[in-house]
Amino acid sequence: MVNSHKDGATKTNFIIYFVSRLISDLGSSIFSFALSLYVLDVTGSAALFTIIVGFSYLPKTIVNIAAGVYVDKHDKKKLVILFDFISGIATLIFWMIFKTHAKSIPLITGFQIVLSALVGMFVLALNSSIPNLSTKENVVKFNSMSMGITAVVSMGGPVIGAIAYKAFGIFGVTFIDGITFFISGAMEVFLKYNKTVANKDGKSYFESFRTVWAYLNGEKVLKNMLFIIVILNCIMTPMVTVVLQYVNYHELKVSGSQLSLIQASWSLGIIIGAVFVSTRKSIYGLLRKFLIFIQIQSVMIILWFIFKLPYFTKPGSASLKITAAFCIIMLVAGLFNGFSSISAMSFIQTDTPEDILAGIVGVVNACQIAVPVGMWIYGILLEKVPWVYDTVISGVLLFSIAGFVNLKINLKDYFMHKESKNVSVSKESSF
Repeated sequence: MVNSHKDGATKTNFIIYFVSRLISDLGSSIFSFALSLYVLDVTGSAALFTIIVGFSYLPKTIVNIAAGVYVDKHDKKKLVILFDFISGIATLIFWMIFKTHAKSIPLITGFQIVLSALVGMFVLALNSSIPNLSTKENVVKFNSMSMGITAVVSMGGPVIGAIAYKAFGIFGVTFIDGITFFISGAMEVFLKYNKTVANKDGKSYFESFRTVWAYLNGEKVLKNMLFIIVILNCIMTPMVTVVLQYVNYHELKVSGSQLSLIQASWSLGIIIGAVFVSTRKSIYGLLRKFLIFIQIQSVMIILWFIFKLPYFTKPGSASLKITAAFCIIMLVAGLFNGFSSISAMSFIQTDTPEDILAGIVGVVNACQIAVPVGMWIYGILLEKVPWVYDTVISGVLLFSIAGFVNLKINLKDYFMHKESKNVSVSKESSF
């Protein structure tokens, strides 16, 4: 009877989580794309917007490093709802001020920084809540769904954003984005948590902070996985968001619609990967191949060199061939990115002690600081170095680092031991 009650609560949470995240994330994606078009219209500077986007990552990093312990010590359900509502209020305040200061780039930048910090707190509280929204067996499904939502939004958000910007203008889109936060927050009221407050040990903030870092320092495998995630964020994410667009649009001269297909292939690969992972009864088999998945992604980057071959560069070569080949490469890369990302996050959420989970998740999320750093580096390199060297060297570097880490830690033996231990515990608990 207890299990059926838990299963019912998990299904309810699954639906609410899915719909609320879709509404909130889609609204944010639509707004971000519309804002990018607006900044380009006002300034005519793509570089200026890249700087704005890059700096918007910094508050997330600061929040994730500093606020994890805070989240561990407070009611996670209240925090999830609170930060959604505060984000909505901040967006509507910006909307009112923005109407009278429509061309203020400092205002736009300041709002991006504030919203980035709020969203960072929200994501931190929500990600550390997933183990308490479901049974342990369903954590992987929640993470698969979360990454699937991100991929769907990344495909649909820009398209809808362009339509909405044309139909409603930037002020209409901003207002709609603010409302989506309230809708999402109202739905999250109905989420049913197993437990919302984990850490009531009486430790001070700084004592708890030291506990998080002491745990991390003692986990060699986790520490090395985080190192790889930082390198992946520095190379792969900018490669998909910045270099891909530059290479295809400016160098290979594919059309805007063909570029959108190539970008969508990456997201489609992630969605397929998320669906596959969600069907697995155990993630340990995937975790044993974590570094191999990273190396396959690096090989996909190296393969970009083929677009310098005569088959693709000779006069009259159809851009359709380039589009088809790039779509296949990005589909495979996205597929294995889904495998590695979902399995790693699920491992962290299920293996980390609950009283420091938000602190560890905060450190994981803070690894995103490598994204803007990578963007700025590639922005410089693309102007000074032929793009084929940038991509091939980046791929070789990522492949080599993953291989080096593989020499330091034996993931196969480590996760085989974890799996056998987990099976033993499950058998004991069934008696």
